[in-house]
Amino acid sequence: FGLFRDWLKRQFELLGCGGESRAHAMHLLAWSQGTATLAQAFRDESFIRAEVLRVQEWLAGLSLKPGRRARR
Repeated sequence: FGLFRDWLKRQFELLGCGGESRAHAMHLLAWSQGTATLAQAFRDESFIRAEVLRVQEWLAGLSLKPGRRARR
């Protein structure tokens, strides 16, 4: 999980999240792993689709915060 966490952190840094990058990475990692676990346990693919939409909305909201811009 460390490699994935570190990669996610770097992606958030590139989005301009600065000091929040590690927390966002951990949040997304926990969210995705929890979603996968519950979807498997309950055999519910629709749950995965719904959570993917929520993640996309959350990510879009992060990139729209004032003062934040993607770095290249």
